[in-house]
Amino acid sequence: MTEERYKLDAHGNIELDEKGNAIKETRFKDWTKPIMEHGKLTKWNWLAYHPDKIIMGTNVDIGAFTCLFAHHGIELQDDVQIGGHCLLYSLNTENGTFGKITIKKGACIGAQSIIFPNVVIEAGEMIKAKSIVYINFHGRRVIK
Repeated sequence: MTEERYKLDAHGNIELDEKGNAIKETRFKDWTKPIMEHGKLTKWNWLAYHPDKIIMGTNVDIGAFTCLFAHHGIELQDDVQIGGHCLLYSLNTENGTFGKITIKKGACIGAQSIIFPNVVIEAGEMIKAKSIVYINFHGRRVIK
C-alpha cells in the first residue's frame, strides 16, 4: 500500500480545493524505475556509474545532469528528490575514502550539491542547493 501524499503550499501547509478538501499529490502517477546503463545518460539526462550497486525505491526523482558514482553503493529510498547537477560519490579518490551513501525516505537534495562517501541523509531531511555534505547530520531537518 502506498502512502497518500498531499500538495503543499510554499509554507508547508496542505493545499485545499474550493470545497476545503485536501488536494492529493499526483506527481508520479505512473512512476517506473529508470533504465540505467553504466556511464550512459538515462532518458532524463542523468548518469549512473555502477548502476548494479544502486538500490532505488519508488517515486525517486533525479534531476538532469546529476551523476551517481556508485562504486561502493548508493541507496535511494522511496520519495527521494535529487536536484539537477548534483554529484554523489561513494568513492573519493582525492583522500581515499569510500563507502555507501544512503538517502532515506522523503529526503531532498538541492541542485548542484555534492554528497561524499559514508553519508546518511535521514528521512525527510532537506539539503539546500550548492551544499557539500561529507559528514552525517542527525536530527537536523534542513542542512545549509
